[in-house]
Amino acid sequence: MPGRLAPGLAQLALRELNSAQPAIGSFTELWAGLTGVCFVKQRPCVTICGHKEEGRAIMTARLKTYAPIVFSLIAAAVFLDSLRYKFTNAVETQVIFGRLDAWAASFGAGGLFAQTGLFSQYVIGSAELVASTLFLLGLFPTLRRLQTLAALIAVAVMSGAVCFHLFTPLGIDPNNDGGGLFAMAVAVWLGSLALLIFRRETLFSILGGIRHAILPGMDRGPSSHVAGTRARPV
Repeated sequence: MPGRLAPGLAQLALRELNSAQPAIGSFTELWAGLTGVCFVKQRPCVTICGHKEEGRAIMTARLKTYAPIVFSLIAAAVFLDSLRYKFTNAVETQVIFGRLDAWAASFGAGGLFAQTGLFSQYVIGSAELVASTLFLLGLFPTLRRLQTLAALIAVAVMSGAVCFHLFTPLGIDPNNDGGGLFAMAVAVWLGSLALLIFRRETLFSILGGIRHAILPGMDRGPSSHVAGTRARPV
């Protein structure tokens, strides 16, 4: 008897919740999307009703809305936290860029990672500052496209960081912190790649705008030249 009473009470409570709060959506649909079981029928929703599909649609919509926001905040925090080391020439920064510059000097590119080099701590830090600023500005709905541009910069910066950690004498634990710096670089790199894939239409639009600004003549095909000519009488 108690085994039959508990499901009945659960059904009654859920029905009362849905009828009392229709504005917040159906709780049973959300539960079905998470578990695949319908409270109304006590059977798998895939063959009984559409609650499972509707619940999945709700979760997918919420994931698409909130995941980029959460990632943007995390990536901006990682970048901004690293600036206090790069812009103050901290000991940790001196060790990292010193090892990289010594490695570059081994094949005749000494000074590449020095404080006045092409890939100095200030150049990398400035790129991270721009990326974090764009991530935060992209939190506003009207400026959401900036998140895609920020992710593009983050992929470029973190691709270099991950490669330097893996394929140079720098190693994955240069600061003896258990590889925390490398782990954060990988996390931001993967998250930025995922964001670019998720916002690929915006990415293609940005890249197309850049191409049009650099090579405006590439958009005109042969038909435009043919249309502008007139047939000459023989």
